[in-house]
Amino acid sequence: MHLQVFLALSLSVLTSGELQRIIQFKEGKACVTGNAPDVFLKLGKKNQRPGRCKEKCSLDEKCEAVQYIAPRSCKLWYSTIDQMGPGQPGTFCGRVKTKIAEDAALTNPPTASPISTKDFVINPYTKCATINLNRAKVLTQYTSRQECQQRCNKMPKCKSFQWNGKRNSCILIKYKVTSEPVKQEGEDRVCGYLPKTIVSASPTKAPTKAPTKAITKAPTKA
Repeated sequence: MHLQVFLALSLSVLTSGELQRIIQFKEGKACVTGNAPDVFLKLGKKNQRPGRCKEKCSLDEKCEAVQYIAPRSCKLWYSTIDQMGPGQPGTFCGRVKTKIAEDAALTNPPTASPISTKDFVINPYTKCATINLNRAKVLTQYTSRQECQQRCNKMPKCKSFQWNGKRNSCILIKYKVTSEPVKQEGEDRVCGYLPKTIVSASPTKAPTKAPTKAITKAPTKA
């Protein structure tokens, strides 16, 4: 008997108005709708997994439902689906739901200032050199480099991040690192870090001379 499994991976993308778009795949379910999919994608040989298909939907603001069929079929709908029905093994169906971001509602005041975007240096097929795990946080629920980078951007103390596509791991690092190259094959690996800033001395003004008093002659007697 096929056991239906709810994927633990739930993809949340912040949108305007403090709303989150959440997609939760259901394994063994097929999307049932009278409409043909608006987008049909054939995933690359290196991206044959449900998380990549779900990522395509999360990055498309018009996407309302998504279906993945192993090994490479990915379908997106821009309208809601009627229901979910039984699917063949390797089939996943998910709806897009929105909710108010709990963290934002609890922590951000009504007049919160906009979050600044960190300008990371990002090179493909690299890894961060010498990671001190005592000053880092390892996360495994993310399915793309963009999500990992976004999480580091929102974390005030995060100065570097490492994404490993093969393991779906995201490491948030609290200090600036350097990167090392890795083999350009298989799943993507990326190290992102903030550039080291060089503080330049402010220019000094040339000294100004003190004003000199005009010499006045003593009055002469008539």
